[in-house]
Amino acid sequence: MKQNIIPADAARNAADTTSVLTKLAKTLLLGQLRNIRDGRLRLIDADHDETFGAVTAAGPFDVTLRVTNPRFYSDVAFAGTVGAGEAYINDYWHLRQSHRPGPPDGDQSSLDE
Repeated sequence: MKQNIIPADAARNAADTTSVLTKLAKTLLLGQLRNIRDGRLRLIDADHDETFGAVTAAGPFDVTLRVTNPRFYSDVAFAGTVGAGEAYINDYWHLRQSHRPGPPDGDQSSLDE
């Protein structure tokens, strides 16, 4: 008796395809990220590597976001910051920040290491 009625090849191919909705979400999100001016964000996924914005005095941030699951895009595009948080909890993305500015007065003692 078969354990699954879905043929193994079909199940494998379904896992490899990205839904139309996810592709739309990615397109929408990347379009919004292209508006970043202050601070640099590098977004990397399995088939895309793009940098948005630039490090400036107003935005001295330089971060790299690595997407590990394409569902990240629909979670963020359609559920905003809550979706981004849920996607993080689900391990759909990771962030690396290479520069974190200090408090406005320059006192670095309150920052976590």
